[in-house]
Amino acid sequence: MHQHFSFNTCLITMRKCCFNTSYLLCCAFCSLLQILHSSASQIYVPLIDKICLIEQIAIRQEILDAVDLFFFNSSFKNCISYSYSDFNVYNRSIFAYNKKTWSCSLLYGIPEHSIIVNCSEQLYDFEFYKVIHCLPAEGYMHPFEEGAEENVKRISAVTLKATAEICIVERHPFSENFLMQRSGILFVQTLEMCLAHCRVLSMRGKCNAVLFSSDETVCLLLKQSRPLQGTDVIRKSTSTSQFLTVNCCNYTMMETSERRYYNGTGKIININRRLQCTVHKIPLLRAHMEHRTLLWNSLDFQNCIQFCGLQFQTNLCNAVYFEAEGTTCLHLLLNASQALSEYSENHEEAVHFIEKCEEVTERQELHQESAMHSSQSNEMLASLPAGEGSSRTCNAREQEADFLHYKAAENDHEQYVKLYEFYEICKVHLLYVDVIQNAFAIHVSRKVYSMNRCLHICRKQTSCIAVLFSRLNHECKKLFKGYSSIPITVHPHEEIAVLKECYKDRPDERRYNSDPLVYYFEQIQQICAAEIYNQKNLTSWEVMLVSRDIGNFQLCILNCIVTHQCSGINYFQTKECLLLKAAGGDYIFIVKDDSIFAELLYCEPGTLVDVIRQK
Repeated sequence: MHQHFSFNTCLITMRKCCFNTSYLLCCAFCSLLQILHSSASQIYVPLIDKICLIEQIAIRQEILDAVDLFFFNSSFKNCISYSYSDFNVYNRSIFAYNKKTWSCSLLYGIPEHSIIVNCSEQLYDFEFYKVIHCLPAEGYMHPFEEGAEENVKRISAVTLKATAEICIVERHPFSENFLMQRSGILFVQTLEMCLAHCRVLSMRGKCNAVLFSSDETVCLLLKQSRPLQGTDVIRKSTSTSQFLTVNCCNYTMMETSERRYYNGTGKIININRRLQCTVHKIPLLRAHMEHRTLLWNSLDFQNCIQFCGLQFQTNLCNAVYFEAEGTTCLHLLLNASQALSEYSENHEEAVHFIEKCEEVTERQELHQESAMHSSQSNEMLASLPAGEGSSRTCNAREQEADFLHYKAAENDHEQYVKLYEFYEICKVHLLYVDVIQNAFAIHVSRKVYSMNRCLHICRKQTSCIAVLFSRLNHECKKLFKGYSSIPITVHPHEEIAVLKECYKDRPDERRYNSDPLVYYFEQIQQICAAEIYNQKNLTSWEVMLVSRDIGNFQLCILNCIVTHQCSGINYFQTKECLLLKAAGGDYIFIVKDDSIFAELLYCEPGTLVDVIRQK
């Protein structure tokens, strides 16, 4: 009967059932038809938690000759996720992949008539694929396993140092994960960290199983909402992901039954420029671990306690368990009245409890930081191309910013930011004040993940003079002139940036550039944006350094980030990486055909999850 269905009929049927409760069954049926009638194959993609139908294709040679293929390191499944879009906004449904080098390249705007289907002929080291569609994995019914897998260890004990536990976990057939409710997705390096995150979420009854994909370092947190099939046979799967349930856990810390009151004085720790907290080091109790709220990888203990201190203000964290070997930071929310009284002699593991936090008005180390930022700002201003002063675009802002009526502090400083959508470099004044007078704020309804994006939103309105940005809550508020009797309170986790003046920055050279690429660099725990240039003859760039044997484009960007004054790169297929700095208008730089040029726009603290969410 199914031979009467064509691909077009299938797609029409899918559209009709997209908003129907039988959506998954309908689409799964269509997927099966496409597999039967073509060379397409289905694959589970962990990064987007979808079942994708892909087809190996060929592209006509004359089209390939006109296309620049830029490869970056990626697993095959991650390459599919980068290519796929729910709405196909960027036309990225075609990609090239080199399985030997784990390299991926996305292809844009390939005409349909240039694609040859049912073709597996290889003329290169890489292959071309087309993503036909992707379906949600939860509730998917199509089998993924065939045959039986031998010598599989079903039940094992796993030590979770991040949560001070030993857990008994059980492995199940891969396909059974589709019966589980999805609670969240994380990016971790090990199965142990994946399970530890699940244990933290289990405090709220939202996780008792995980699906871990080691190649993609993706951890899917799952909640069992229906009984599993309970089969004793683990069959071979087309996916390398492991599906495990957490059966039971026991804490590893040793403690005595004796309790006594803690009488220490605590230690003062600086959380940020205007906040310091009193912190007590007390032995870790099993009762403490029942109040886990958040787990993350921290640079060090100072970074761990600082983030908790910021959340202390909103009653989200008042203690941390820092595991030094794995540099993990576990947030706890203890009963403040009992934390210092329930004390046990345990000398192995410790919790750092925040008793109180106080705002401070002056800190000596900020003078040095202010001087450093001032030096960087002066360097950027000096490197502006010749004639930029005549391109000032908001010369009235410097006078209007006085409406804030703030009292300048010694730690206030100015710096320059790049607002790429307007082809501008803007001078901003970063303030450290507690209250803003004679102004009103408009809250941006959507989540904002960087100060740079918040400033972009403000710049779109000429009457917007400043922004109030919370990196903790991903909130952006636009500030406007208004003589209000109600002052605006600035919370410790909020930053104020006042737009002073802006200069046009080579708009003719950048007019046809694509949207910036956004990367997360785990080495520095920052999100950075880079703008790829289409034009080959560029002004105002000077080569600083040439590095060779740089593995990929992203590493080249990282080299630029950690190099003083570097703000641009030129990366070659030969793995040569040129680091460039801004220069005067008389400097001309030629981008060769076998290379790619990118300008570093900004870097800000953030996480990989922030990058995924803001796309």
